Amino acid sequence: MVKMSKLNERQVANNFGWSWVTVKLISGKTMKVYIAGVDSDYETKDAIEEAIYYNVDGAKDYAVDAIPFSQIDTIELAKPPKKKNIEAKKRLA
Repeated sequence: MVKMSKLNERQVANNFGWSWVTVKLISGKTMKVYIAGVDSDYETKDAIEEAIYYNVDGAKDYAVDAIPFSQIDTIELAKPPKKKNIEAKKRLA
């Protein structure tokens, strides 16, 4: 588990990009997501900042949402979910 405050955009991309990760937000919420990209063009109401772009089905070519670095407490590599769990999530979406 790595504290997000110790990482920059390049380090996140090199160590976690195109991988399944467990992200713990500062709010305490935990998410298991697939990082499809890392970029510094995420717009908040106050600024443009770095963010991870993710999906929950493991696709390398698109993201469904983004999480700004400022909202992430920790990040760590995770095992990919079982294929049937991914298919069930697709059906629910």
